[in-house]
Amino acid sequence: MSSSLYYNYWDYWNLYHKVTFDGPNKIIWVNPGVTELNVKEDIYSDWKEWMLGHDSVVTALFLEASESIGGQPLPGSRFVGSTFFLVNGWRIKPYSGSYTLVVNGNLYTTEGDSPYLDADGNLNNIRIESTVSTLVETVGVLDVDTAASLANIANAVWNSTLSEIASAGATTENAAETVEAIKRLTALIPAAL
Repeated sequence: MSSSLYYNYWDYWNLYHKVTFDGPNKIIWVNPGVTELNVKEDIYSDWKEWMLGHDSVVTALFLEASESIGGQPLPGSRFVGSTFFLVNGWRIKPYSGSYTLVVNGNLYTTEGDSPYLDADGNLNNIRIESTVSTLVETVGVLDVDTAASLANIANAVWNSTLSEIASAGATTENAAETVEAIKRLTALIPAAL
């Protein structure tokens, strides 16, 4: 990778991204020493920062590198899972060496080929491990201050009686009778074997 591509852009280098964007060649270079990338943070979001950090006349020359689908809110503090695409021929190129590059997130290309280019040089032993999600939605996280709070929640759940659960409306009105019937019937299973 040629550092001359970014002469006079000291502010870009100060962003400390895990990747370097090469607009003229549509290459997302993985910076030396980086062995893990988060697609949303290190490619999608950092590309936006890179575009904003340059002279708008210069960046107007470069085609968009990535786009995403998903992330829309759902009821109950849930969100549609995100999937990211490299577009317009942009590809990720790892640095030379022998290592495992872990890429977290759903990443594809709009062209349907690999999002990765081979590293330069002949003596490379690079394994790319993609960690993708098959979930179509994500769940918002409840902010809990301490581990003690989590322990209190767990204890409250495990120490609840069936009548407390039924009175809280968590089950149908015949829940206690149904659960008791299940207990009686499951107790007969070992005798039937």
